[in-house]
Amino acid sequence: GFIFFIRYLLQIRDFIDHANVKNTGTKRLVQIFAAKLVLEVFGGGGAIWGFSEVLTLRNSNTQEEWRKIAATFGAIFFLRWCLQIADFVTGNDPNHKGSNKAVRLFQIFSAKLVLEVFGGGGAIWGASEALTLRVPDTQEYFRGFAQ
Repeated sequence: GFIFFIRYLLQIRDFIDHANVKNTGTKRLVQIFAAKLVLEVFGGGGAIWGFSEVLTLRNSNTQEEWRKIAATFGAIFFLRWCLQIADFVTGNDPNHKGSNKAVRLFQIFSAKLVLEVFGGGGAIWGASEALTLRVPDTQEYFRGFAQ
C-alpha cells in the first residue's frame, strides 16, 4: 500500500505541475517499477499460490511444495523485473526490429497467463475470503467464479 501511495502522490504532483514527464529519470523509474514490483513480482508468486488453492491442488498435504513453486515463480518474475529496469535505464526497446519475435511473444503471454489469468482467479478467491463472502457453505460457488 505504501509504495502505491508514494506513486499516487508523485502522479498528483505531475498533474498539478502540468509536467510533461518523459520516460527517463529516477522519479519516472520509481513510478513505473515500484508498481511493477508489487503487481508483477509479488503478484506472480501470489497468483500461483492463490490459483493452486482455487484448483484444489494446494492443500495441507501439498502446501510446502506449492510454497516452493510460488517462490520460484516470484524469483523468475523478480529477474524479469530487474531486466526491465536494465532496459529502462539503458534505453533498450525490447520491441525493436532486431528482437526475436518468438521469444518476445513467449515473454509477454507467459507473464499475462500468470498475472492476468491465474492472478485474477487468485484475487477473486482471496478477496471473497477477506470479505467473508467465502465461507464453507459458499466455497464452491466462489471457486466457480475464481476458475
